[in-house]
Amino acid sequence: MQATFDERNWLAWLVKVRILILTFLLGIELTIARLTPTRIPLRLFLSTMLFWFTVSLFYVLLLSFWREHRLQAALQVLTDLVMVSLVVHETGGWDSSLNVLYPLVIIVAGILLPRVWAHLIAALAFILYGTTLELAYYGVVRSYGTTHPELKALQGLIFVHLSAFLAVAYLTGLLAAKLRQVGVQLENASGALEDLQILHENIIQSISSGLITTGLDGRITLVNSAAQKLLERTPADLLGKPVSAFFLDPLPMANRGPMPRCASIYPAHFARPFESG
Repeated sequence: MQATFDERNWLAWLVKVRILILTFLLGIELTIARLTPTRIPLRLFLSTMLFWFTVSLFYVLLLSFWREHRLQAALQVLTDLVMVSLVVHETGGWDSSLNVLYPLVIIVAGILLPRVWAHLIAALAFILYGTTLELAYYGVVRSYGTTHPELKALQGLIFVHLSAFLAVAYLTGLLAAKLRQVGVQLENASGALEDLQILHENIIQSISSGLITTGLDGRITLVNSAAQKLLERTPADLLGKPVSAFFLDPLPMANRGPMPRCASIYPAHFARPFESG
């Protein structure tokens, strides 16, 4: 039985969504740069986005031959965190609107990795975001912002983001835990249903009398070995076919009472088999 939480499929989904978001962001930033005066270094920004695209394509190839999906997920989350910090710096730092990408990375970490990782990524996002803004504020790296806030305002902005990051990590952890719990319950229920279906088929096949079951439309859904011998037909000749086509005598009406969804069950010996030819 396949696991409910398929890390490989989630990683493939992450790569596709990442490329879609990068394409959207690139188009938005280029449009803003063309229509309004901005201090965004377009060449540097384009180089960063191109590198991010390249890394995403590398992860696609990596997924095809490297089976350590949990390690890949951690590597991709950390890479995205660093790239988001670079993009935020290049689009204005404290003036950038792309800081909303940090919560997206935290959400992905909460889904793909154990719950504690969401809090670790939130703390690391706070460190990277705060460091990026502090370095630009004190002139260690070039600032691309259009404003220059006071130190207290800058610190307040950083700690507001810390609260937001931790809140996102906490809520994502709760949601991911609930989803995993529901997934396990569904998987267990599916396994029990499969076992019950196998038991049902074994019981039907072990009956010495011929037995045919149909849906409400009168088409055969199950036929045991004894019925196949009586009708001298193979399962391929019987399944999905109208049951009335194989008998000469009229068939009893299906139950149309208080349980309209139940199927009809016909003993295969109640009428003479239809002789073809």
